[in-house]
Amino acid sequence: MRYLGDIATLLSNHIRAPQNSVGSDSSSEDDHKSSPQVPPVVANVLSLVEVEMLVRTAKHLFNEMMRATPASQLAHATAHFLNCFVGECKATMPPPVTPTAPALKS
Repeated sequence: MRYLGDIATLLSNHIRAPQNSVGSDSSSEDDHKSSPQVPPVVANVLSLVEVEMLVRTAKHLFNEMMRATPASQLAHATAHFLNCFVGECKATMPPPVTPTAPALKS
């Protein structure tokens, strides 16, 4: 969906906008108390749209990271990405493991 940001902005403005009745003084506290509440479905849709934008962004970042990672490091890079995305990212990506040749016996 191309317009997720626009939808999120509209829903966010709808939730945060004061809903005063027509023809009344907007500074009155009684009007604010009597204004209709935002339906929970609007807040739920906003949450869904925000999560969708986050996941799509993560997908693009993951794809870029996988393209730049050597094949021997894909498992480490995937684990690191998922730890950062889902959990806590405490350390930078671990250094690559390079296989060493066995020492020749003389």
